[in-house]
Amino acid sequence: MYNGVSFFEISTDNPIAAERFYGELFGWTFTDGHGDPYSVIRTPKTDGLLGGLWDNRADKAENWAIVCIEVADVEEACAKAVAAGGKVYSPPMETVGVENGPIFAHLLDPSGNHIAVYSRRDQPES
Repeated sequence: MYNGVSFFEISTDNPIAAERFYGELFGWTFTDGHGDPYSVIRTPKTDGLLGGLWDNRADKAENWAIVCIEVADVEEACAKAVAAGGKVYSPPMETVGVENGPIFAHLLDPSGNHIAVYSRRDQPES
């Protein structure tokens, strides 16, 4: 179903500390790699959201935690965001190293809050 929060991401310059913090606080587990450059986060709830932990040191990016909303068309969502008073923070991009992986874009709402939108290419339109 589109337009629902279905993923989250955390960008950090200290992935080992972030894994320890979220693991101890919430019981989250992480795929091997300590965010190098990306680890999948699993929450304890059986049908809970998946997340991603990104090691941002190589890109010298900011630290952030965001929700990701699945949409039917990322470019269309970007255009609608701008029309509604938001900004495109990071334009649509393919997932690196994943054949037919999701397409992501990062947006800022009118107050400057950071969110992401994505669409999966492997899912039929509903």
